[in-house]
Amino acid sequence: MKKSIKLLLIILLVFVVIVAGMIFYYYDAILKPVLGPPVADVSQLLENTNQTEQQSEQIAVNGELQPIQKGPFTILGDFNIEVFAKDLNKPRVLLFDPQGNLLVSAMGEGAVYAIKPNGEKNKLVGDLFNPHGLDIKDGYLYIAETDKVSRYSYDAANFNLGEQEILFDLPADGGHYTRTIKFGPDDDLYVAVGSSCNVCYEDDERRSAILKYNQQDWSYDIFAKGLRNTVFFIFHPQTKQIWGLDMGRDWLGDYLPPEELNIILEDRDYGWPLCYGDNVHDTDFAENVENPCVNTEPPIYELPAHFAPLGLVFIDSPIFPESWQGDLLVALHGSWNRSNPGGYKVVHLDVENNQVLSHEDFMTGFLTDQGVIGRPVDLVFGPDNVLYLSDDKAGVIYKINR
Repeated sequence: MKKSIKLLLIILLVFVVIVAGMIFYYYDAILKPVLGPPVADVSQLLENTNQTEQQSEQIAVNGELQPIQKGPFTILGDFNIEVFAKDLNKPRVLLFDPQGNLLVSAMGEGAVYAIKPNGEKNKLVGDLFNPHGLDIKDGYLYIAETDKVSRYSYDAANFNLGEQEILFDLPADGGHYTRTIKFGPDDDLYVAVGSSCNVCYEDDERRSAILKYNQQDWSYDIFAKGLRNTVFFIFHPQTKQIWGLDMGRDWLGDYLPPEELNIILEDRDYGWPLCYGDNVHDTDFAENVENPCVNTEPPIYELPAHFAPLGLVFIDSPIFPESWQGDLLVALHGSWNRSNPGGYKVVHLDVENNQVLSHEDFMTGFLTDQGVIGRPVDLVFGPDNVLYLSDDKAGVIYKINR
């Protein structure tokens, strides 16, 4: 009897050790890059960069830009990278106001800041519930929180906001709590709301969709559905169509499903939760549903699974080569549950006639052998034609120029 109890205790101890080791590995190798603090101060790393030595490197071979080391980062071409603003708590969406100030939603602080061209920060409003999406129209600043969209009269010259006017509520239960907003060319307000879950049937039609709100009475229509988590979207400068990046579901392994770049059209279904990628039936979720992908829209381009695409911007700036004008830059925030972390970079997508021909790394170095120093989020060109990039892990906004 004593031997049996002793053997049982040994087996139990071995089991506990194995489970503890698995938990430690999972946190250290997979969750730590996301949940842990940056392993280095990116501002200090960039300050220590010897620009003189780096500018002597060869920047083009046969007309093709070459990767150049700039402090902790490797960037395609002879660009300078500096920290424009720092000490921000999870900076996310970027937007320039009519005075040339850069607005940013500091989601971790529940605040929105306006940053002058000299880098001076001015807090516009605080005590918000996960502020994310921003837009400006007719003298009003619109702010999307998890549970609502509000607007404030905005004096950009003096950084003054009027009283909050709540326009409409949004679903606030479950996961995927960021809300992104943009006024379209038709003057309606478009709102992206992610799913409440990894994969499920939603009870609220406003979930996993892009909503279209009429300014007259703030009633909405479902513009497009089946979008699991399109955190960022933009309007094409010529066609005015919506281009958005959608994040695929989890727990199908390291390589499925792909992340998607979609041209999002009205009254179309983009597949989730029954389909992913190029109209592939998700039999792990809904095995017994017949032909669910017949009438769903495939993406125009796929990116690797779990890379978490966020901000995107069409290139229209003289600091980039002529051959890149009209192409896309995309921020890949980085994976949280991939056995080998992926993403953590900005990529260039070669776009021609509404098709993406290929992609390549534009800016890497956020993920190092020692860990993660940052996670890129949103991209915007300023009135100075310079590229600005937010980083919600390092708490900074980068300025990328030539």
